[in-house]
Amino acid sequence: MDFSTSVLDGDDRHAVLLPGGGYPATAPLLWYTAAALSYQGWTVHLVTWPVKPAAGPGSSLSELARDLVRPVAEEIIESLVRPSRVLVAGKSLGSLAMPLAVERGLPGIWLTPVLTEPKIADTARRLGQDHLLIGGTADPLWDSTIAAASGASRLEVPDADHSLQVEADLQATLAAIVAAAHAVDDFARALQPTA
Repeated sequence: MDFSTSVLDGDDRHAVLLPGGGYPATAPLLWYTAAALSYQGWTVHLVTWPVKPAAGPGSSLSELARDLVRPVAEEIIESLVRPSRVLVAGKSLGSLAMPLAVERGLPGIWLTPVLTEPKIADTARRLGQDHLLIGGTADPLWDSTIAAASGASRLEVPDADHSLQVEADLQATLAAIVAAAHAVDDFARALQPTA
């Protein structure tokens, strides 16, 4: 699979950060997620897709999940040598790895997940406390009802869009990014170490 990663070195806990289709790992929401994990000592793998992926004519989100997101996440996870903990974090397109994380019993951080995609919605409804959902009420891909029905920890930001930005309100946008970074930090600190 053709992709690249940059790694923030840490201990034997590994976090795989999967970006959105047009939202790279260096954009605020993912970058501060990486920073929160890195500051706690996690080794963070920041993925860059080979091209800007998009579901369009002839492709669907389920095909992108099957052909891009899942294989990349699997390749990175399988390359890790004796990790004490693996966490998967995905923004938008990256949230298509949610079923993989659940299948493997891995905790997950899902930033503006695509809760309108049926497989992701079904998986989200079954999440436990070892997952964190973060989204905004102005995001057409977020579903407050599904998020609330899940067993996941969650942060819902009023009026925030798919980038967790609040239109024409810099203070509210910055507050949303700070709240998301704190939610990630708190969530990761609360994860129990694996045996």
